[in-house]
Amino acid sequence: VPGEGTPAVTETKGNQDSYYIQDNITMLSGKLILVGGLRWNRYDTITRDAVPRTTVAFDDSKLIGRWGAVYKPVSFVSLYYNYSESFVFSTATFLGGPRTGQIFDPSVGKNYEVGIKSETSNGMLFGSISAFDLSLTNVAFTFVLPDGSSGRDQQGKEKNKGLGFDVGLNLKSPAGPVQTILTYYKGDIKNAVNVKPLGAVNNSWSLFVAQSVARGPLKGMKVGGGVFRKSEVLFSVPAPINSYNGPAYTTSSGFFTYERAHYKLALNVDNLADDKFIEGGENGTWLVLNPGRTFKFSVAYRF
Repeated sequence: VPGEGTPAVTETKGNQDSYYIQDNITMLSGKLILVGGLRWNRYDTITRDAVPRTTVAFDDSKLIGRWGAVYKPVSFVSLYYNYSESFVFSTATFLGGPRTGQIFDPSVGKNYEVGIKSETSNGMLFGSISAFDLSLTNVAFTFVLPDGSSGRDQQGKEKNKGLGFDVGLNLKSPAGPVQTILTYYKGDIKNAVNVKPLGAVNNSWSLFVAQSVARGPLKGMKVGGGVFRKSEVLFSVPAPINSYNGPAYTTSSGFFTYERAHYKLALNVDNLADDKFIEGGENGTWLVLNPGRTFKFSVAYRF
Protein backbone atom coordinates (compact mmCIF):
# COMPACT_ATOMS: atom_id res chain seq x y z
CA VAL A 1 0.00 0.00 0.00
CA PRO A 2 1.45 3.41 -0.89
CA GLY A 3 2.67 5.46 2.02
CA GLU A 4 0.86 8.46 3.43
CA GLY A 5 0.72 11.29 0.90
CA THR A 6 1.48 9.00 -2.07
CA PRO A 7 -1.15 9.49 -4.78
CA ALA A 8 -3.01 6.44 -6.08
CA VAL A 9 -2.15 5.70 -9.71
CA THR A 10 -4.17 3.91 -12.35
CA GLU A 11 -2.15 2.88 -15.41
CA THR A 12 -3.60 1.47 -18.63
CA LYS A 13 -1.47 0.24 -21.52
CA GLY A 14 -2.93 -1.02 -24.77
CA ASN A 15 -1.94 -2.15 -28.23
CA GLN A 16 -4.09 -2.56 -31.32
CA ASP A 17 -3.17 -4.32 -34.57
CA SER A 18 -5.23 -4.55 -37.73
CA TYR A 19 -4.57 -5.87 -41.21
CA TYR A 20 -6.95 -5.70 -44.12
CA ILE A 21 -7.26 -6.63 -47.76
CA GLN A 22 -9.82 -5.18 -50.17
CA ASP A 23 -10.41 -5.30 -53.89
CA ASN A 24 -13.05 -4.38 -56.43
CA ILE A 25 -14.16 -5.70 -59.80
CA THR A 26 -15.63 -3.47 -62.52
CA MET A 27 -18.11 -4.95 -64.99
CA LEU A 28 -20.61 -3.89 -67.67
CA SER A 29 -18.38 -1.15 -69.07
CA GLY A 30 -17.95 0.46 -65.67
CA LYS A 31 -21.63 0.48 -64.72
CA LEU A 32 -21.30 -2.27 -62.08
CA ILE A 33 -18.66 -2.33 -59.33
CA LEU A 34 -18.33 -5.21 -56.85
CA VAL A 35 -16.34 -4.59 -53.66
CA GLY A 36 -15.17 -7.04 -51.00
CA GLY A 37 -12.64 -7.17 -48.19
CA LEU A 38 -11.49 -8.71 -44.92
CA ARG A 39 -9.97 -7.11 -41.83
CA TRP A 40 -8.28 -8.79 -38.88
CA ASN A 41 -8.31 -6.88 -35.58
CA ARG A 42 -6.47 -7.64 -32.36
CA TYR A 43 -6.42 -5.61 -29.17
CA ASP A 44 -4.66 -6.21 -25.87
CA THR A 45 -4.69 -4.01 -22.79
CA ILE A 46 -3.65 -4.20 -19.16
CA THR A 47 -4.82 -1.95 -16.34
CA ARG A 48 -3.07 -1.67 -12.98
CA ASP A 49 -4.57 0.09 -9.95
CA ALA A 50 -2.21 1.14 -7.14
CA VAL A 51 -5.02 1.17 -4.59
CA PRO A 52 -6.21 -1.51 -4.40
CA ARG A 53 -3.39 -3.51 -5.96
CA THR A 54 -5.28 -5.06 -8.87
CA THR A 55 -4.33 -5.94 -12.43
CA VAL A 56 -6.86 -6.55 -15.21
CA ALA A 57 -5.70 -7.88 -18.59
CA PHE A 58 -7.66 -8.17 -21.81
CA ASP A 59 -6.69 -9.78 -25.14
CA ASP A 60 -9.06 -10.49 -28.01
CA SER A 61 -9.17 -10.60 -31.81
CA LYS A 62 -11.69 -11.05 -34.63
CA LEU A 63 -11.80 -11.34 -38.42
CA ILE A 64 -14.52 -9.15 -39.95
CA GLY A 65 -15.69 -8.67 -43.52
CA ARG A 66 -17.37 -6.21 -45.80
CA TRP A 67 -18.79 -6.39 -49.29
CA GLY A 68 -21.08 -4.43 -51.52
CA ALA A 69 -22.09 -3.43 -55.02
CA VAL A 70 -22.57 -0.16 -56.89
CA TYR A 71 -24.61 0.11 -60.08
CA LYS A 72 -24.71 3.28 -62.19
CA PRO A 73 -27.66 3.20 -64.64
CA VAL A 74 -26.72 6.74 -65.72
CA SER A 75 -23.62 8.81 -65.04
CA PHE A 76 -25.09 10.92 -62.22
CA VAL A 77 -27.00 8.17 -60.32
CA SER A 78 -25.55 5.33 -58.23
CA LEU A 79 -27.55 2.49 -56.67
CA TYR A 80 -25.67 0.67 -53.93
CA TYR A 81 -25.79 -2.12 -51.38
CA ASN A 82 -23.35 -2.42 -48.50
CA TYR A 83 -22.70 -4.94 -45.74
CA SER A 84 -20.02 -4.25 -43.17
CA GLU A 85 -18.92 -5.44 -39.75
CA SER A 86 -17.09 -3.69 -36.93
CA PHE A 87 -15.30 -4.95 -33.86
CA VAL A 88 -15.12 -2.22 -31.21
CA PHE A 89 -12.68 -2.61 -28.33
CA SER A 90 -12.94 -0.57 -25.13
CA THR A 91 -10.62 0.30 -22.25
CA ALA A 92 -13.55 1.49 -20.12
CA THR A 93 -14.33 -0.53 -16.99
CA PHE A 94 -17.49 -1.65 -15.24
CA LEU A 95 -18.51 0.63 -12.38
CA GLY A 96 -20.98 -0.80 -9.89
CA GLY A 97 -22.16 -4.40 -9.83
CA PRO A 98 -20.30 -7.72 -9.58
CA ARG A 99 -17.84 -6.94 -12.40
CA THR A 100 -16.82 -3.49 -11.19
CA GLY A 101 -13.25 -2.67 -12.18
CA GLN A 102 -13.14 -5.18 -15.05
CA ILE A 103 -12.63 -4.02 -18.63
CA PHE A 104 -15.67 -3.88 -20.90
CA ASP A 105 -16.23 -6.71 -23.35
CA PRO A 106 -15.74 -5.78 -27.05
CA SER A 107 -18.76 -4.89 -29.17
CA VAL A 108 -19.54 -6.39 -32.57
CA GLY A 109 -21.57 -4.36 -35.05
CA LYS A 110 -23.27 -5.30 -38.33
CA ASN A 111 -24.62 -2.90 -40.92
CA TYR A 112 -26.88 -3.69 -43.88
CA GLU A 113 -27.57 -0.68 -46.09
CA VAL A 114 -29.17 -0.03 -49.47
CA GLY A 115 -29.61 3.33 -51.12
CA ILE A 116 -29.25 5.71 -54.00
CA LYS A 117 -26.89 8.65 -54.51
CA SER A 118 -27.06 11.33 -57.17
CA GLU A 119 -25.11 14.41 -58.22
CA THR A 120 -25.57 16.28 -61.47
CA SER A 121 -22.49 17.23 -63.49
CA ASN A 122 -23.04 20.95 -62.82
CA GLY A 123 -23.44 20.36 -59.07
CA MET A 124 -26.90 21.92 -59.03
CA LEU A 125 -28.55 18.87 -57.42
CA PHE A 126 -26.98 16.36 -55.05
CA GLY A 127 -28.22 14.00 -52.39
CA SER A 128 -28.73 10.47 -51.15
CA ILE A 129 -31.46 8.24 -49.72
CA SER A 130 -30.70 5.10 -47.73
CA ALA A 131 -32.39 2.40 -45.67
CA PHE A 132 -30.37 0.64 -42.98
CA ASP A 133 -30.50 -2.27 -40.54
CA LEU A 134 -27.92 -1.98 -37.74
CA SER A 135 -27.11 -4.15 -34.76
CA LEU A 136 -24.51 -3.84 -32.00
CA THR A 137 -23.68 -6.20 -29.13
CA ASN A 138 -22.41 -5.31 -25.63
CA VAL A 139 -23.65 -1.73 -25.73
CA ALA A 140 -22.28 0.46 -22.93
CA PHE A 141 -24.69 2.56 -20.83
CA THR A 142 -24.69 4.58 -17.64
CA PHE A 143 -27.03 4.23 -14.70
CA VAL A 144 -27.49 5.88 -11.32
CA LEU A 145 -26.09 4.12 -8.25
CA PRO A 146 -27.92 4.26 -4.89
CA ASP A 147 -25.62 7.08 -3.70
CA GLY A 148 -26.57 9.20 -6.73
CA SER A 149 -23.31 8.74 -8.63
CA SER A 150 -23.07 7.22 -12.12
CA GLY A 151 -22.34 3.57 -12.81
CA ARG A 152 -21.23 1.90 -16.08
CA ASP A 153 -22.41 -1.41 -17.48
CA GLN A 154 -23.10 -3.28 -20.72
CA GLN A 155 -26.22 -4.90 -22.05
CA GLY A 156 -27.12 -7.28 -24.87
CA LYS A 157 -27.87 -6.57 -28.51
CA GLU A 158 -29.06 -3.16 -29.67
CA LYS A 159 -30.89 -2.81 -32.99
CA ASN A 160 -31.80 0.08 -35.23
CA LYS A 161 -33.79 0.09 -38.47
CA GLY A 162 -34.70 3.17 -40.40
CA LEU A 163 -33.96 5.52 -43.23
CA GLY A 164 -32.28 8.82 -43.89
CA PHE A 165 -31.78 11.26 -46.70
CA ASP A 166 -30.03 14.49 -47.52
CA VAL A 167 -30.84 16.66 -50.52
CA GLY A 168 -28.99 19.77 -51.62
CA LEU A 169 -29.49 22.44 -54.28
CA ASN A 170 -27.00 24.92 -55.66
CA LEU A 171 -29.01 27.63 -57.40
CA LYS A 172 -28.21 30.92 -59.09
CA SER A 173 -29.75 34.27 -58.19
CA PRO A 174 -29.09 37.85 -59.40
CA ALA A 175 -26.90 38.43 -56.34
CA GLY A 176 -24.97 35.14 -56.45
CA PRO A 177 -25.15 31.43 -55.55
CA VAL A 178 -27.83 30.10 -53.20
CA GLN A 179 -27.27 26.79 -51.41
CA THR A 180 -29.90 24.77 -49.56
CA ILE A 181 -29.44 21.45 -47.73
CA LEU A 182 -32.22 19.35 -46.18
CA THR A 183 -31.45 16.32 -43.99
CA TYR A 184 -33.80 13.80 -42.38
CA TYR A 185 -33.25 10.78 -40.15
CA LYS A 186 -35.79 8.29 -38.78
CA GLY A 187 -34.65 5.32 -36.73
CA ASP A 188 -36.15 2.77 -34.38
CA ILE A 189 -33.50 1.95 -31.79
CA LYS A 190 -34.36 -0.98 -29.50
CA ASN A 191 -32.24 -2.52 -26.75
CA ALA A 192 -31.99 -6.11 -25.53
CA VAL A 193 -35.49 -6.02 -24.00
CA ASN A 194 -36.98 -4.40 -27.13
CA VAL A 195 -37.49 -0.90 -25.70
CA LYS A 196 -35.90 2.41 -26.60
CA PRO A 197 -32.54 2.69 -24.77
CA LEU A 198 -31.33 5.63 -22.73
CA GLY A 199 -29.86 8.51 -24.73
CA ALA A 200 -31.27 7.32 -28.07
CA VAL A 201 -32.58 9.77 -30.70
CA ASN A 202 -35.03 8.29 -33.20
CA ASN A 203 -35.92 11.34 -35.27
CA SER A 204 -34.14 14.47 -36.44
CA TRP A 205 -34.17 16.85 -39.37
CA SER A 206 -32.45 20.06 -40.42
CA LEU A 207 -32.75 22.72 -43.10
CA PHE A 208 -29.92 25.08 -44.06
CA VAL A 209 -29.98 28.00 -46.53
CA ALA A 210 -27.11 30.32 -47.51
CA GLN A 211 -26.94 33.26 -49.95
CA SER A 212 -23.60 34.45 -51.33
CA VAL A 213 -23.02 37.84 -52.97
CA ALA A 214 -20.74 37.54 -56.00
CA ARG A 215 -20.96 41.04 -57.47
CA GLY A 216 -21.45 44.68 -56.59
CA PRO A 217 -20.29 46.62 -53.49
CA LEU A 218 -21.25 43.73 -51.17
CA LYS A 219 -19.18 41.16 -53.06
CA GLY A 220 -17.68 38.66 -50.59
CA MET A 221 -20.66 38.73 -48.22
CA LYS A 222 -22.53 35.55 -47.26
CA VAL A 223 -25.60 35.28 -45.07
CA GLY A 224 -27.68 32.31 -44.04
CA GLY A 225 -29.26 30.25 -41.33
CA GLY A 226 -30.87 26.99 -40.46
CA VAL A 227 -33.36 25.08 -38.35
CA PHE A 228 -32.67 21.84 -36.48
CA ARG A 229 -35.16 19.46 -34.86
CA LYS A 230 -34.29 16.67 -32.40
CA SER A 231 -36.73 14.16 -30.93
CA GLU A 232 -37.15 13.32 -27.25
CA VAL A 233 -34.36 11.54 -25.32
CA LEU A 234 -34.72 9.17 -22.37
CA PHE A 235 -32.49 9.69 -19.30
CA SER A 236 -32.01 7.49 -16.24
CA VAL A 237 -32.81 8.79 -12.75
CA PRO A 238 -32.26 7.35 -9.23
CA ALA A 239 -34.64 4.56 -8.19
CA PRO A 240 -37.52 4.30 -7.51
CA ILE A 241 -38.37 7.24 -9.82
CA ASN A 242 -39.16 6.32 -13.42
CA SER A 243 -36.82 7.40 -16.23
CA TYR A 244 -37.02 11.02 -17.35
CA ASN A 245 -37.98 11.74 -20.96
CA GLY A 246 -36.20 14.87 -22.17
CA PRO A 247 -38.63 16.66 -24.52
CA ALA A 248 -38.03 17.20 -28.23
CA TYR A 249 -36.83 20.62 -29.29
CA THR A 250 -36.34 22.81 -32.36
CA THR A 251 -33.59 25.39 -32.53
CA SER A 252 -32.33 27.81 -35.15
CA SER A 253 -29.10 29.53 -36.04
CA GLY A 254 -27.87 32.28 -38.35
CA PHE A 255 -24.58 33.62 -39.66
CA PHE A 256 -23.04 36.50 -41.54
CA THR A 257 -19.57 36.57 -43.11
CA TYR A 258 -17.68 39.12 -45.17
CA GLU A 259 -14.45 38.15 -46.85
CA ARG A 260 -12.09 40.18 -49.02
CA ALA A 261 -8.47 39.84 -50.08
CA HIS A 262 -6.74 39.20 -46.74
CA TYR A 263 -9.38 39.38 -44.04
CA LYS A 264 -12.64 37.77 -43.00
CA LEU A 265 -15.32 38.90 -40.57
CA ALA A 266 -17.81 36.40 -39.19
CA LEU A 267 -20.83 36.59 -36.88
CA ASN A 268 -22.62 33.40 -35.79
CA VAL A 269 -25.78 33.35 -33.71
CA ASP A 270 -26.99 30.13 -32.08
CA ASN A 271 -30.54 29.64 -30.78
CA LEU A 272 -32.01 32.68 -32.53
CA ALA A 273 -35.34 32.39 -30.69
CA ASP A 274 -33.60 32.28 -27.29
CA ASP A 275 -35.48 29.10 -26.35
CA LYS A 276 -34.73 26.98 -23.29
CA PHE A 277 -34.25 23.27 -23.89
CA ILE A 278 -32.19 20.27 -22.77
CA GLU A 279 -29.28 19.59 -25.13
CA GLY A 280 -28.14 16.39 -23.42
CA GLY A 281 -26.75 15.03 -20.19
CA GLU A 282 -25.32 12.04 -18.40
CA ASN A 283 -28.53 11.16 -16.56
CA GLY A 284 -31.76 12.70 -15.30
CA THR A 285 -29.94 14.42 -12.42
CA TRP A 286 -27.13 15.80 -14.60
CA LEU A 287 -28.64 17.55 -17.62
CA VAL A 288 -27.12 20.14 -19.94
CA LEU A 289 -29.38 23.12 -20.65
CA ASN A 290 -28.89 25.32 -23.69
CA PRO A 291 -27.53 28.72 -22.55
CA GLY A 292 -29.93 30.63 -24.78
CA ARG A 293 -29.13 32.97 -27.65
CA THR A 294 -25.36 33.05 -28.17
CA PHE A 295 -23.30 35.42 -30.34
CA LYS A 296 -19.86 34.56 -31.69
CA PHE A 297 -17.80 37.16 -33.54
CA SER A 298 -14.42 36.51 -35.15
CA VAL A 299 -11.87 38.34 -37.26
CA ALA A 300 -9.20 36.63 -39.37
CA TYR A 301 -6.35 38.14 -41.36
CA ARG A 302 -4.08 36.22 -43.75
CA PHE A 303 -0.64 37.60 -44.56
